[in-house]
Amino acid sequence: MYGPDVTFLGVPRVSLDALREMDIVFLGAPFDSGTSHRPGARFGPQAIRTTDYLPHDASRPHLALGVDPLVDLRVGDAGDVVMPPGSTVESLSALDEAVTRVSAAGALPVILGGDHTVTFPDATGVARHVGWGRLSLIHFDAHADTTDTQFGSLYGHGTPMRRLIESGAVRGDRFLQIGLRGYWSFRWPGSTWWRWRRHTTTPKSPHTWRTGWCWRRCQGSRGGAVRWRASSRAARTHRCSRVGEIRLKGATRWSD
Repeated sequence: MYGPDVTFLGVPRVSLDALREMDIVFLGAPFDSGTSHRPGARFGPQAIRTTDYLPHDASRPHLALGVDPLVDLRVGDAGDVVMPPGSTVESLSALDEAVTRVSAAGALPVILGGDHTVTFPDATGVARHVGWGRLSLIHFDAHADTTDTQFGSLYGHGTPMRRLIESGAVRGDRFLQIGLRGYWSFRWPGSTWWRWRRHTTTPKSPHTWRTGWCWRRCQGSRGGAVRWRASSRAARTHRCSRVGEIRLKGATRWSD
């Protein structure tokens, strides 16, 4: 939608009506109407596609592995989904439909965003194909994005993970978040909602509600988060370590 009509690293342009032979399909999601402070993410797909200064020749060989995924796999770019600024519901519905079509064709959709609001239609589109509640999601972020509403709206960059779990597209016990920090404490009111849905930030644990607090405390401790997650000795010397061990034990209990 914005900037020159280029594809990701020069891979072939493909149409959503002809995806049967594709393994991976890139989709642009130029949307930032869900931001609460600084817009501009609508230009993200353009920036991602054009940032590489090397030739856009649809080839990026990996020296150590001896493979070239852009050549060995059938990769295409279907361009940007039309997501009109200010038309949130229309834009998210269009992205949902596009992702569903890519998934139904047997290809892996790779979405170039776009603010975090687009996570909701992204994952929903895949869930429509693989089955409601059968999709697992790994979310790397500093924030949980599980706010109920944003400026009175159900859709915004701080709400998509909550919408996904409440809709049933992704189950709480198949939802893993990594790297959370923030201004909330472990007494944050949203913690009750998280625990009730077994929403997790380290493998399959009921202690997600303490993540922001524990992660911040552990980053300031000697040895950092690695000791917190893996070391039994740290459990005797650092408050957060014991919680981390409980989380790891929970992985075998909820690993369905």
